Amino acid sequence: MALQTAADQSISAWRDYDEAVAALRDSMSMGSRALTSGARVSADELFTAGARRVNVHEVVDTGSADAVSTVRALTLIRDLTACGVVVGWELRLGADQDWRELSHLYPPASIAADGGPVGADPRAEWAGEYLMTKCVVRRGPGLLEIRDRRFGDLRKITIARPDYLAAIAALEYGAPADQVPAAILRELRAERLVGRAGGMAWWLPYRLRRYAFSPRVM
Repeated sequence: MALQTAADQSISAWRDYDEAVAALRDSMSMGSRALTSGARVSADELFTAGARRVNVHEVVDTGSADAVSTVRALTLIRDLTACGVVVGWELRLGADQDWRELSHLYPPASIAADGGPVGADPRAEWAGEYLMTKCVVRRGPGLLEIRDRRFGDLRKITIARPDYLAAIAALEYGAPADQVPAAILRELRAERLVGRAGGMAWWLPYRLRRYAFSPRVM
């Protein structure tokens, strides 16, 4: 697979959750746009404009040498998931990466992996256990509350230290891992709250923008 640059990544958006239905009417299409190093494509802006389905055109490869593009795509998918938008995307995992870290995101259409199998049909398991509140964060005055169901039982984590909150703010849309205090990054990684792609790190939980159904964990 050829390495991608930021200019190679793009998305298409529709005003209907069902791509087949949206394709029947030109008015449902919102066109395509590039994911570049310029202005960040905002999931909130897409949703407010009417987007209910977004397709990521290129495979999201967490083992790619272009980690910046990978994190840009993954943080957009995270935020679209938080808005309740259907996301069409394909995932390729780098070696020794666990798909469950990403299982709070809208399920991909396919999963491949470097360095061997990823298990017996993980995509079916991911889709079967998916819910919008699987790994979410709520902001309070001077703290973050995380509720995480990705690995089975519900975990509740509260973060209030200012240095940790500052690091998380820097990681929200990705940052070079060596620009985050090593001890803080190590602890957040141990809690599976930060993802890695090459030399980049990014914040995994999302804050729900809307509920598709009644809230289940808040």
